[in-house]
Amino acid sequence: MHTVQGREAEAVFFVLGAPDPAQRGARAWAGGKPNLLNVATTRAKEALYVIGNRELWKSAGVFQSLDIFMHR
Repeated sequence: MHTVQGREAEAVFFVLGAPDPAQRGARAWAGGKPNLLNVATTRAKEALYVIGNRELWKSAGVFQSLDIFMHR
């Protein structure tokens, strides 16, 4: 994400790793600051695709707001 700051794309694919439930630290780190999520969401002109385990990521800090937004 850091290498695309300032650039836009028609579609952005945001792939969330840490698929193992025990990888709480990785999800907490990524969700601790809105930077990664902010860059991913603001670079998509037309479509944003988020790929990952929703059940694991929806409680990871700022990713909770993404889960709420996706349920609108």
